[in-house]
Amino acid sequence: METGKILPKFNFSEKNWRILRETLETGKLSVTSMKDPSPEWSKKLEEEFARKFHAKHALSFNSCTSSIHSALAALKIGQGNETIVSPTTCYSSILPIMALGSVPIFCDIDENTLTINPKCARKAITDDTKAILLPYVYGLPAETRKIRKICDSNELALIEDCAHVPGMKINGRLAGSFGDIACYSFAESKVLDCGEGGIAITNNKELAEEMRFFKEGGKRAFRVYSPKGANYRMTAFNAFLALNQLKKLQKTITTKESIFKKYAQGIPKYIYAANKRSNVKSVALFKSRNAREIIKELSKAGLKTKGIYRPLNEANIFQNRNLLLEALTNDKNLKKFEQDSNPTPKANKAFQELFYFETDVQKTIGYHKQAAEKFHELIR
Repeated sequence: METGKILPKFNFSEKNWRILRETLETGKLSVTSMKDPSPEWSKKLEEEFARKFHAKHALSFNSCTSSIHSALAALKIGQGNETIVSPTTCYSSILPIMALGSVPIFCDIDENTLTINPKCARKAITDDTKAILLPYVYGLPAETRKIRKICDSNELALIEDCAHVPGMKINGRLAGSFGDIACYSFAESKVLDCGEGGIAITNNKELAEEMRFFKEGGKRAFRVYSPKGANYRMTAFNAFLALNQLKKLQKTITTKESIFKKYAQGIPKYIYAANKRSNVKSVALFKSRNAREIIKELSKAGLKTKGIYRPLNEANIFQNRNLLLEALTNDKNLKKFEQDSNPTPKANKAFQELFYFETDVQKTIGYHKQAAEKFHELIR
């Protein structure tokens, strides 16, 4: 099987190499003053991202996690209130909630979206609920319209975690356009990959300003500071790489679609149905009651596959009261978590039954074709 050839991640023209060299030679890779709150390439990335995703404001960050932290802070998520979350997501997206003193309340998933089930979300709302953090995972669309209605009816903020799905559409509308704020990732293995970084979009000017103040270390003006903030700025170097990736987003999505078809062809009973409906195939997702055994057998055959996220509420920090108390900062928050979090049987079932191949565009179509053929031989 072809394994050696790796396609270049960044296909720079001579012009781009010259620009990159000039950027590095200037030494201006980060913020120098409040009068110039973003390096030139960060500004260009923010402007282009806002244009492409039809948003009034975009703010670049050094990670998707830091963009979520800033979004939560801008929405005044904090001590003693609750944020409804999915158990099927990355721990780093939950961490900012606890860092601000809010309590993450787990809500079971919809088996067709692998993210928050609207019915469960509605039941999870209490007098202390302030927001819903909705992650789109593995390129799958969510019941976002229903969740938006729930938020509107209960005066809750909605943050869309779009780390896996830049460019995904839900009934013709871009994911990321439903919430008060949407956050995206430029981390390695994501659809938009520049090694590391993130970006947030919003149509609310006040929220955009609050996020910018937060990511600039709480600095609002010369010697004027907010009580909370962090240094979450993106470097000019990463912004340049992210802009390069953004310009070829549609080509990346099209290539991932082709790779998905290689793995899915001829084995309809294993395809996870929801995966076919998405226009952004961030992975090729499959379902089997024997998923754990299949992963082991594929690994023995030299094929790299992964299971989906283990439900976060089963992680050590949420099972150990001492660790959880440290994370949630006080007994009152701990009591809220224990009283208001919900069982997650569908998330547990999905973890046992689902596995995926990465639709890695750095590997050749020939590699994926051979890997798919070997996969098909093993499971038939």
